Amino acid sequence: MLQQGEFYDLPIISILDEPEGSYYIVQSEGQDYKVKMYHFQRNDIEQRQRKILPCHVRENKEGIPYLVQTTAKVLSPFYEPDQTYPFVVLRSLQCDSTAYMRYAAQDHLQVPIVVTCPANAETLRPRQQIDVRVKHINENRLLFLLDNRPSTVSSATWSSLLQLGQCTPAEHRYVERVVQQHPAWKHTRRLLDNQSPLWPVKALLNTPSADRWRSLKPKHRIALLSIYRRIALHVLEDAEWLAAFSATESERFREEIATRVATNDLQIEALQLMDEGQAEETIKGVMRKLNQSGYVYDLQHKLSLMMTLFSLRKDLLEHHIDSLLDFIARQGHGWKNRTLPDAFAHFLERYVRANAGRANRLLGCTSLHARHLVERMVQAICYFLALEGGQTECKGEYQAMLYYYLSLVAPQRTLTDEASTRHMARLLLDRAFWNLIEAEPFQSTLVWSQDFRQFDLLAHHMLDAQPAVATLVPHSYESEMVRLSLTREGVQLAPTQTSEGARNVLPEDFVDWHGLQVIVDDPSSHRIAPTASLSEWTLWWSDVERTLFSPHQEEVAAPTPVARKIIPEAGTKVKVRVVRRHPNELTRFYCIIEDERYRGEGWIDTYVKGQDTGMFFYNPFFGLDSFTYEGRPLLFEVIVMGWANPEAEDELLLFNAQPLIVTKMHQWVQDFMEEGRLTNCHLYGYAGQFYRGVTEGGYVVLVDVPDDLECAPGDDVQVRITNADNVRSIRAVATDFASAKVDMKLVTENFLIDFADGQVYTPAPTEKVATASTTNDCDNETLEGEEVVMWDDNDVHIILQLLDHQAMLEADHTKAYALLSVGHIMARMLENKDLMHYFDMRRQLLRQIEHYGVNRQIDREEVERIMRDAQGLIDRYPSLREQLTEILLVGSMGDEAKNEFLWKITQQYPSSHKLAQLARLILSFNLTSGFALEGQQEDIRQQIKQMLHIDLELPQSYAFGVEGQQLEFKTSTVFPPDNDMRPNLEMQTHNLMKVVCGMLNAQGGTLLLGVNDAGVACGLQEDLLYFKGDLDRLKRHVRDSIFRSFGVAINDRVRDEQLPAGKHVVLAFHIPSSNVPVALEGVYFVRQGSSTRYVHSVEMVRQMMAARGHNEEAHIEYTTPGDGLSSPTHATTENTHATAGGSHAHSADSATAISATLPTASTVSPTMDDTETETTAETARPMDVTSQTTANSFNLDAQQGDALSRLKEVRTSLIRSNVVHNWEENYGIDTVAYLRFFDGGEWCVMDEENWDEGWLTLAVHDREEKGSLLMVYEDGTVNRVPMDLCLEKVRNKHFKRYNERTPLFFCPVAAGDALLTAYLDDHGNRFFRLDDIDRIPEGKMLSAGNKLVRPEFKQFVFCEVIPAGQLGGLEKFHNLKDTTLGHSLDVHYEKERKILSNLGIKF
Repeated sequence: MLQQGEFYDLPIISILDEPEGSYYIVQSEGQDYKVKMYHFQRNDIEQRQRKILPCHVRENKEGIPYLVQTTAKVLSPFYEPDQTYPFVVLRSLQCDSTAYMRYAAQDHLQVPIVVTCPANAETLRPRQQIDVRVKHINENRLLFLLDNRPSTVSSATWSSLLQLGQCTPAEHRYVERVVQQHPAWKHTRRLLDNQSPLWPVKALLNTPSADRWRSLKPKHRIALLSIYRRIALHVLEDAEWLAAFSATESERFREEIATRVATNDLQIEALQLMDEGQAEETIKGVMRKLNQSGYVYDLQHKLSLMMTLFSLRKDLLEHHIDSLLDFIARQGHGWKNRTLPDAFAHFLERYVRANAGRANRLLGCTSLHARHLVERMVQAICYFLALEGGQTECKGEYQAMLYYYLSLVAPQRTLTDEASTRHMARLLLDRAFWNLIEAEPFQSTLVWSQDFRQFDLLAHHMLDAQPAVATLVPHSYESEMVRLSLTREGVQLAPTQTSEGARNVLPEDFVDWHGLQVIVDDPSSHRIAPTASLSEWTLWWSDVERTLFSPHQEEVAAPTPVARKIIPEAGTKVKVRVVRRHPNELTRFYCIIEDERYRGEGWIDTYVKGQDTGMFFYNPFFGLDSFTYEGRPLLFEVIVMGWANPEAEDELLLFNAQPLIVTKMHQWVQDFMEEGRLTNCHLYGYAGQFYRGVTEGGYVVLVDVPDDLECAPGDDVQVRITNADNVRSIRAVATDFASAKVDMKLVTENFLIDFADGQVYTPAPTEKVATASTTNDCDNETLEGEEVVMWDDNDVHIILQLLDHQAMLEADHTKAYALLSVGHIMARMLENKDLMHYFDMRRQLLRQIEHYGVNRQIDREEVERIMRDAQGLIDRYPSLREQLTEILLVGSMGDEAKNEFLWKITQQYPSSHKLAQLARLILSFNLTSGFALEGQQEDIRQQIKQMLHIDLELPQSYAFGVEGQQLEFKTSTVFPPDNDMRPNLEMQTHNLMKVVCGMLNAQGGTLLLGVNDAGVACGLQEDLLYFKGDLDRLKRHVRDSIFRSFGVAINDRVRDEQLPAGKHVVLAFHIPSSNVPVALEGVYFVRQGSSTRYVHSVEMVRQMMAARGHNEEAHIEYTTPGDGLSSPTHATTENTHATAGGSHAHSADSATAISATLPTASTVSPTMDDTETETTAETARPMDVTSQTTANSFNLDAQQGDALSRLKEVRTSLIRSNVVHNWEENYGIDTVAYLRFFDGGEWCVMDEENWDEGWLTLAVHDREEKGSLLMVYEDGTVNRVPMDLCLEKVRNKHFKRYNERTPLFFCPVAAGDALLTAYLDDHGNRFFRLDDIDRIPEGKMLSAGNKLVRPEFKQFVFCEVIPAGQLGGLEKFHNLKDTTLGHSLDVHYEKERKILSNLGIKF
């Protein structure tokens, strides 16, 4: 009779394999018992042939006995006593004793065991690799103890280690400097500080491979690799270096270092071939011998050398990989000797590993290059598995990759039906997932068949084969906070520590992906309906992710009293951690003080322009994750500046870390910086004649850039340090463009970690209630039944690829968003910021598609912001660029102005490309607009809907014109812009009241709610959800806000109505004009054009009100002839404002008059004409120069100073048309681009107007596209820049121009135009000359220019461009020699004066 708790050795009579697991059938006294096998035993022949099984008797809750294997006896053959073995931590375990801690861990056998370690040991994290020492207690007990780092200390230093490499002094200084700075050795530096004997080993193992040293020449890389080789061999062969470790550890370290040395030798050989120019010939020689004889001596070495060359030079890989794959296809099936299969299998495995990352980033990318790379990956994996006979240890992983890559290429070959294509791709993804659980048999015969490269047939054959019957052993991957697991219930995401009330919060069967569940502790606070909108799901997923990664709060038996903390005074140094970012100010972060004496919360700015506060001298574009290290919040020191807002009652502090960071940076510069050092640098702005930049070490430099190196902020250059005396102004000179980009955000994050000394915040542990345990703490029986297979990082990366593709196949946007959100959570578990950014980008793009489905338009500003913020990510993930282009294409539907863009896309991509097809469809739709072709448009709509899975509607006439002086559009009363669709009623209400205040202080107007910036109705659906579906409540909120802000009298004069807009709710609030200034919370706003602007005093508001009538009379109307010139004529505003409700009488009926002209939903034209112009000296600004000039403003008979002052004010031609505002007539006509100039010597080129203010904007006309930009300065210097050099620049990016002189006259010119200039001599005489544009020397934007005359003159007084074709009769002072100032037109030359007067230049 079996006794509970006793041990028995029982005979095995059979083995039972079932879907839920495999079992030994043992017998005792004629009774059969099932004993579950461990995972490693199921496929191990020796374990399946056991005759006797050591068993331990246990009892379940009902008192029924059952058997488990005796862990100690089963595992004893795999471990030697008192030896150390590598294990991986699974999770922490509850421990009743205070003398030690306990963790669940496992090694390659995947049997969970309990590891015991001292209570004062460093806390272990899930997935952390540890060394475990095994002790035999008795035949039935094993004890696994954490093997603490050796008690001995190491006296070795960097210098002593480098001496082994026989470095030259220069090499010694370089290597020591690099290892002190490079993040790859960060952990090694800490081990060195602790004098751990492990640090030299880790230093060798953490050294980046040579393919990462792209900034060094081959000969320098060879020298460094030779140093590495000498050091590594000494560590390997000299016993004293590894004597501090156990025999198993020493052997493991030797194997790892020896592998690195072998790789090192291959890299040296490859670099020597590259340096000698023999790399290409070496590869061709191997290929020639293979094709001729099929034999190459030492083939495995030759192939390894080729793969090393490929890793160092990607162009060689592209040239030769297809030839190698073809050779394997022809010869591979006939190889009998294992030499060739083994050599090529090793080569193919390295190829797959080296290119998997690049191929995995091509999901959704439809370029020919991307397809070729994925097809090569399919071939390489198939050949590798075939050559290995399907026996590789990573067979499941490789077959999962194979199915994944087939899902990218196979369904597109022969299937044209969309549903069938997606179905096949899903089947392949499903098989890929289950191969990670249980690898299916590989069918080598498929590889050597003649039709192997017909990937659709290969996929069908593989799907037809019977999949493996997986014995579902639980799988798991744990981060510090979250566990990803696969159980019989499905895939689960859950906190690593959960309470009894934890439940799945994802609606049942909402996402059909392996039974996906999301488990949280408080399910009642995460309820959501499957039919919720995408905006609701966005908030839900954000809350769920925050909950999953929040520290687990456990109940304590009794609160522990703590000392009372106080709020620190200004000037106190405290340590803080960052918890969130400000919703509107992206450089401001919310901090919590973590200090024994002080408490408090407040704000810190990463960057404050022009002030010595915050953290850095530049904007590092930090996100919340930038303040974490290894997944935990950083603790760093700051200085308390005082209250963030002294008038508020929130007791929020303001912190400043810049003085402390400067001190740290100064110490760093003093220790490691030296003049003459070369480093890479990212330029981010200007400082007078210098550029500001951030080096790869994280410190700021002032860079002197030579004229021949044309740079702009955003470029990466190599600089040489010239002066490092002052950390605030380290000087450097640019020597060349950088060979590698400097990630300003990343280097600043690394510097912050160093500044914080790597210190992170750990929540104070709570006291746990001791519970009785019937088993010893050192006993492994507590883990019985918890066998689990641990996924590694590679497995999770593959799962992320499958998840991403599944999301791309999902037609339902909310379900696709769910899959991407799960991907974001898993990427966060991996602590992979790049993948987190990628999945977040995918979600943002999905929201834009959904935005279009709801609002019938794309938020182009948001799309452009996404493109700017993620430019580096887009470069790494080409599919994102295609998705962004797809969104822009959709946004072009119904917009004829985008037809040129659509046409360019059709030419940019092959005709079969998805983007080209989509562009043709949308272009066809736009071209059929305005014709009775609704049927054809409906057909196009259906095709687009099938391609993009969005419900497109034919454009409706729910347009309300354009914003202007008396018309403002708002999309919401609840959701402020740039707030990630998070409601903030107070903030958005304030935004609305600013508009109302501005209209009251101007000419009145209409505020439309539920209309986007393009004037298209988008409705108030989300607002109504916020107001519980009550429209009256929403309207009352707006009216009550007007009442509270401006009083009952004004509220009484405001009229509201609901406008017809189909299914959309659009509300109009008609705002009257006020006779007296009106303030909002003590601040004045005035409506100007389509903007509401702050006015600093009530007196200025009164002046603007008094000047209204005068401004109307001063309005100037322009007519534009076909030659691009314009003539000014006086005009009244009576007709202009007739559509705006007649005169601006301030009566109670003015709101009615305004609303009477409001367009209905079927009208597309603007309601208000916004062409009024302020002409006073206060309001006339160079940036507003268009065609707003009067005839007498350039009368040269007036005082000379007046004419010059007018020219200085306008800074461009007074007679040339220059329409640059989109509310002006003829905007965009005959215009190819716009040039905008800014303070500080910056400029940019734009395709259309934006709101980035500058002091001058110039329209470049068609006739000037092949001409020049003329730049004239106040001292008479002239620079002519070919327009091609201007227009080829990246749009909206700021570039540098010459800034040492004061600009006087900038103007685009065409070939054949001439420049009229006037000079004043010492006697007060005025001389004119006319010079052809082509005679003026060409220069660049950074060129200083030249004077057109050699004689001295007192003052340069005038210039103007005379167009080609208008030069007749001006020959007498045309193209004079540069030895004369010109001719005086004041006395003679009456005919010439008359010609100029007809052109608008009066005398």
